Amino acid sequence: MKKVYLFFAFLLASSTLINAQTIKKLRALGDEAFKAQHYQSAIEYFQLADLKEPKSSEFKYKLAESYRLSFKYKEAEKSYELVADSKEHPLAKFYLALTQKMNNKYQQAIATFDSFIEYAAKQKFTERDIFVEQAAIEKAGCLLAIERSALPFRQHNFKILPAPVNSTYNDYAAFPYDQDKKIVITSGRVESEGKKEDAQLGENYTDCFRFETDSVNWAEIKLDDNFDKTNESFHEGTGSFNASNTKYYFTRCDGPDCAIYYTKITNGKWSDPIRLNDAINPKGTESKHPSLSITGDTLFFVSNRPGGHGMNDLYYSSAAGEDQWSAAKNLGPQINTKFNESSPFFLSKEKLLVFASQGHAGYGGFDIFLAKNFESKPENIGKPFNSEVDDMYFSLGKKKGFITSNRPGGQGNFDVYSFDIESEKSIIADLENAKPADSVQAQPTTTDITGTNDGGTVEPTIAAPSVLSDKELGKVTTFNMSEFNNLTISGNLYDCLTGKPQEGIEVLLLNEQGETVKITTSNTSGFFRYSNILMDQRYRVIVKGKSTTLLDVQKICVKDLKVDGFKEKAISTKFESIYFDFDQSTIRPEATKVLDALAALCKSNRAIQIEIDAYTDFMGTDQYNEVLSKKRGESTFASLLEKGVDRSSLVVIAKGEQNPVAPNETEAGRQLNRRVEFIVKGASVKSDATTYIIESKMTLFSLAKKYGTTVDELKRLNGLTTDHIETNRPLRVPSTSEAQSVLQTNQSSNTSSLASSNYMVKKGDTIFSIAVKNNMTVERLIELNNLNNNTIKEGQKLKVEPRQLP
Repeated sequence: MKKVYLFFAFLLASSTLINAQTIKKLRALGDEAFKAQHYQSAIEYFQLADLKEPKSSEFKYKLAESYRLSFKYKEAEKSYELVADSKEHPLAKFYLALTQKMNNKYQQAIATFDSFIEYAAKQKFTERDIFVEQAAIEKAGCLLAIERSALPFRQHNFKILPAPVNSTYNDYAAFPYDQDKKIVITSGRVESEGKKEDAQLGENYTDCFRFETDSVNWAEIKLDDNFDKTNESFHEGTGSFNASNTKYYFTRCDGPDCAIYYTKITNGKWSDPIRLNDAINPKGTESKHPSLSITGDTLFFVSNRPGGHGMNDLYYSSAAGEDQWSAAKNLGPQINTKFNESSPFFLSKEKLLVFASQGHAGYGGFDIFLAKNFESKPENIGKPFNSEVDDMYFSLGKKKGFITSNRPGGQGNFDVYSFDIESEKSIIADLENAKPADSVQAQPTTTDITGTNDGGTVEPTIAAPSVLSDKELGKVTTFNMSEFNNLTISGNLYDCLTGKPQEGIEVLLLNEQGETVKITTSNTSGFFRYSNILMDQRYRVIVKGKSTTLLDVQKICVKDLKVDGFKEKAISTKFESIYFDFDQSTIRPEATKVLDALAALCKSNRAIQIEIDAYTDFMGTDQYNEVLSKKRGESTFASLLEKGVDRSSLVVIAKGEQNPVAPNETEAGRQLNRRVEFIVKGASVKSDATTYIIESKMTLFSLAKKYGTTVDELKRLNGLTTDHIETNRPLRVPSTSEAQSVLQTNQSSNTSSLASSNYMVKKGDTIFSIAVKNNMTVERLIELNNLNNNTIKEGQKLKVEPRQLP
């Protein structure tokens, strides 16, 4: 029996020993592959090791790192999550936050970055300060993405290029030439000359491929011109032509490090590639991503040489003649960060550098940035060029531009995207304007432009769009496009944290001076819109939310923000107005009938929008009348809501005493000015009635006779229960040809034969002193201004009739 126990003990010890040896071997193989940047091979080794030792955090962390560095961010996030609280891997939480960000989970990423910063403050580990600083930058990038998600942007016909340009493999770094008819790209597709498999990404080594288009389709260029000399058995690619397309500069990785080469065409044949001198390619370092200025005298590139500011920095070198180059210069800490920069593209005329970076505040991993004169702070060029993942290799041709992205919806991992440009100058203006705050320029196109949906024909909703409080005018969009006559803006508001639609949130339309032009509110589904906005000036749209900071508990987010531009002229029709008693905002009986008809119109045509323009007469100060007109607009708005009109169909504009339709010298005229006008946007409508201001000694019977109707019909139109009517009060009459002159009749009725003017009440003035100053009687001053209680206020405007003494 004892022998049996010893036998099983021997078996157990042998199994443990074999397992330990296997894990040790897998660790060594995985570490070796990881060090060589063969991440796909490393993943396979670390997966096996993790299966054999599942309680260890080591292989989970190494697996997460391998996923991240091979651009598999979803898998990386899952693996980092398993070890985020591990003391052995203090950076796991940082990279968890980073992969959350790159998986479009901005709010989660912000919380995780905060958690990492708090955790790191209590720890000591290598490069702690660098990663804490970068966590703050990455958090700022999350906030930037959230803010700008609600901003419309110009679409530029941004789209993924079709096959054969893009394949199921990595395709990137497009450079246009020959008037945009041709491009050269880098690809790891099966037919590449690099037959060996790249263990970093699990596909062939990359080569340079050329394609041409007939404006509809693309085809690979296969000429007997020796261009395939650029391609050997290892990585080649990421290149650019000179202005005359006679030289091609590209990257070749045929040893431990990558270097920059060039080839030139002579008699229709490309030469054997030549490695650039040591100023560009010093031994023991890596140089790649060459980009030549249009003048051909400056070469920009990426290098990890000593003396830089981070991992891979941007450098430039000046031509020294005969294909030689001077000592390279680092572009400095304004451009280069402690992390990676890549794919420079220089616009010589404007002295603008476009490049990709992991280290500046961006939407995802690599974002594309723009810098002036190498000295200004780089600006994120925004959507559609940047996404939550990696975007790089920006280049411009004559009418086309290109970037590379691994955003969702592509054909492979990295894909080539194109966009249209009117001119280099116009696209630069758009890129420079793609900034936060109220300098953001949104250019409508004939298709939808969507902030959260990434605009007219762009990608699906990205999470947690913007918080737009009235204290943060940075979350704003400016519109000014002469090619359109009008535009419509719409979107959905919801609570960022709960996802619930937010009803009754005010959305303001501001003019160039920052004045509120229109106000609408979101409906029960959180939907809001502005219809048929005339393109006669620049506007800003802001959401007057409940939050005061981006990370407040209550955050109002915008989803599906759309801006439609239309070349057709806007359809706007005036509906019947309603009128108010002096200094009141209560809806009168006859006005209720107008609102009933308007509500029925809205319900039968949900595409229209009603603009409620509220006015006062001239009595009172400007400030008082502004408030009073707002109250009249709000009471009208509330009444229409009660009648079942959707909130998003209504826009309120408080106009105070602006635009009087009748003289303010008489009570009849002032009554006509105490009004709300209805502008129907999007449809041509006709009112059944108009309003008459009752004159002295008029009766329902005499009015019925005058306008060819009955007393009962007048009572029905006005909601009257008796025959009693009051002088200088509004009365609806049927809209007939006879009634068309009603307003004009009222405007001219009872007007004073005396010339009148305004007088602003000053401190210490009394009714008596003002009458004396203007040689009027007190009674006439009171009558002219309807001063019922004989009180006046400083700043109040009064009508006076100054008389000349004989």
